[in-house]
Amino acid sequence: MGFQLTKDQAAAVYDRGGGVLVSAAAGSGKTKVLVERLMSYLTDGEVRRNIDTFLMITYTKAAASELRGKIVEELGKLLARNPGDRHLRRQSALVYKAEIQTDFAAR
Repeated sequence: MGFQLTKDQAAAVYDRGGGVLVSAAAGSGKTKVLVERLMSYLTDGEVRRNIDTFLMITYTKAAASELRGKIVEELGKLLARNPGDRHLRRQSALVYKAEIQTDFAAR
């Protein structure tokens, strides 16, 4: 991770009590928090999740595209550190099936 999480950001990343809404000002690290939260589900614990089982909703198509790009970038970094990890390789193949949308009602 390239920056230190605040207490609230860490709660959003690591809390497993249910869904999470991340709402904050521009440039505050929302996308990084969401990417870190997703990566923690993909890499932590006994049962690592698959990326295509998550639904992520953003406000604009540009934000959805940016989010997917950051996820791809982070998966690439993780794979570079763990090239033999079959689960991470699978997530790289599934990343384009992940539901990153701008309108939940359209689902």
